[in-house]
Amino acid sequence: MGLSVSKLLSTLFGKKEMRILMVGLDAAGKTTILYKLKLGEIVTTIPTIGFNVETVEYKNISFTVWDVGGQDKIRPLWRHYFQNTQGIIFVVDSNDRDRVTEAREELQRMLNEDELRDAHLLVFANKQDLPNAMNAAEITDKLGLHALRQRTWYIQATCATSGDGLYEGLEWLSTNLKNKIFIHETKSARSDSYHCVTVAYPAQHNSKGDLWIVIDSVIYDVSKFMNMHPGGASVFLDEEIAGQDATEQFFNLHRLEVLEKPQYKRLIVGQVENEKPVVKFPQPGDLSQVPYGEPSWLSPAYHSPYYKESHKALQHWMRKFVDTYITPDAIAREKDGKRCSDSVVQKMAEYEINAMRLGPGKHLLGRTLAEGVVKPEEFDYLHELVINQELVRHGQRGYGDGLLAGMVIGLPPVLNFGSDELKSRIIPEVLSGKKFISLAISEAFAGSDVANLRTTAVKSADGKHWIINGTKKWITNGTFSDYFSVGCKTEGGLTMILVERTEGVSTEQIKTSYSTTAGTAYITFDDVKVPVENTLGPEDGGLLVILSNFNHERFVMATASVRSIRFVVEECFKWANQRKVFGKTLLGQPVIRYKLAGMVAKAEALQAWLEYIGYQMTKMSYKEQSKHLAGPIALLKMQCTRVENAVADDAVQIFGGRAITQTGMGRNIEMFNRTYKFNSLLGGSEEILGDLGIRQAMRQMPKSARL
Repeated sequence: MGLSVSKLLSTLFGKKEMRILMVGLDAAGKTTILYKLKLGEIVTTIPTIGFNVETVEYKNISFTVWDVGGQDKIRPLWRHYFQNTQGIIFVVDSNDRDRVTEAREELQRMLNEDELRDAHLLVFANKQDLPNAMNAAEITDKLGLHALRQRTWYIQATCATSGDGLYEGLEWLSTNLKNKIFIHETKSARSDSYHCVTVAYPAQHNSKGDLWIVIDSVIYDVSKFMNMHPGGASVFLDEEIAGQDATEQFFNLHRLEVLEKPQYKRLIVGQVENEKPVVKFPQPGDLSQVPYGEPSWLSPAYHSPYYKESHKALQHWMRKFVDTYITPDAIAREKDGKRCSDSVVQKMAEYEINAMRLGPGKHLLGRTLAEGVVKPEEFDYLHELVINQELVRHGQRGYGDGLLAGMVIGLPPVLNFGSDELKSRIIPEVLSGKKFISLAISEAFAGSDVANLRTTAVKSADGKHWIINGTKKWITNGTFSDYFSVGCKTEGGLTMILVERTEGVSTEQIKTSYSTTAGTAYITFDDVKVPVENTLGPEDGGLLVILSNFNHERFVMATASVRSIRFVVEECFKWANQRKVFGKTLLGQPVIRYKLAGMVAKAEALQAWLEYIGYQMTKMSYKEQSKHLAGPIALLKMQCTRVENAVADDAVQIFGGRAITQTGMGRNIEMFNRTYKFNSLLGGSEEILGDLGIRQAMRQMPKSARL
């Protein structure tokens, strides 16, 4: 049935006559709609060749309806009705999937006409009673309605035979025309390019099969989704949710990121009139606006003596890079346990992030760092601090180590003690992301006690090779490493040797408290033959090589630890602000504010200490760092992990049961509480580091000191 329907609103608003045009493809059901509105009953119709004309009265508005044939040959006649039209009703057969593209083309062609540039658009998604009918959200997508950025539009699911939805559509149209509401371009809170329209009456859609909800002023049609909801359809039928503003209930149960998923964005059908979204969706590169969610040096209200413009530029660049490339991969890999994606590793290599993670040095010369935001000769330990802190903001602890932590501690022995041949071959391969390396020191019988390692390296009879036997345990990135910087017991002491993955080397995954994406390995060396040229540093001088790397390793771990603590503080602030108990938010409870105060104070103190040590590192040579900073860095890392313990405990109490659930609102707290102890062991246990810090201080103790 084809009909182009022209509607004349004979009722005057003030002294202005309003004119409405109703059109659509043939067989969309327009004549049936016309007589259902006119007579309240179904009238048997045939395809319209000429036209039908009827007057429909609704709320003091007189719709004079011209029912004109809608076949493709007649559609060019529609333009004769465009002049002075204030509103358009476009009728779509929701069950006709084969012609929905044709309908879209006709609609777009019509809306491109200059005479209709200010006309409101009402779409009737008709024939909703048929089993395969597309819902309003799907029709919205198929017609490309979201691209109508400067037009007021509304879509209404209808059934012409029963009359369902017809008067709701007329209600919207009459209200908008009568009050002369012209709604301009509205950017959805859900996307930079997603646009929706004002919907005045979501409360009318409050029953099973026709149910809408409002979240932060945006309206979602959950009619079909409700049966797929993990909590069951009954959740939506609650009288405080069905057809209502369910913002508070939603954010008690879901994280903001849920609304960013495409399958839920497709459910959007409009926006509540005269309301604007309150919740801001963070974009790549954005700084957190949550109090204490960022280090104070990133706030324009504060000043720091440590950071220059290059530090700020690098931070902004890294934030955008991590948000765009790393965070999505981190969440996926933490879940499936696979190694960090090659595409991410290659991106990091492309922008020299792998090289910058090793700290300042000659290895950076000639490289373009982060698209040139910092020059190689200017790069210092505070730049490295920025990189390390940005890399862990995703909160996925296993992935954080899996993202080449083995390189950060395993490559420096090659960089600083390897032969020129080794450096020229190994370093480019690793920094380019083509090969992976890890540090293999810890054993089942020797952790912090490196002097008692049992893995042996014995010279071959011709003196040209090392023959290595033994095992290593808890080796980060070991499962996927191509090279291992191995601490071995030799005839005169300890020797560091670079071992390639070759015959006799086998690795086995160790399941730990965090994801297998970290690649934590048990390594077996069985008569592994290694050229003596792979010796790192002097033979029997391996202890010096091992100890030379500890300060940098512990500094790196402290930077990540401090940022992870701040991440938890931010999560707790957000939750306490949105969660209501006993009639008020958690922030309204003194006991919660006290916990947050302690967490903030600890986080700020650690950040200040970390930046101070980082600044001192920029002013000292390697030898001076070893003499003056080994103790302070050890104590800093010890304090970081002690604070992590306290913060994890308070965070769990603030989140309650959600903090012991691996999914949902408290998933990041659960992750932190389950994995923070890694930092208290890796790089030296708290007890060992505390002892080192005090022993270092004892060396400076003046003999004349007395009470």
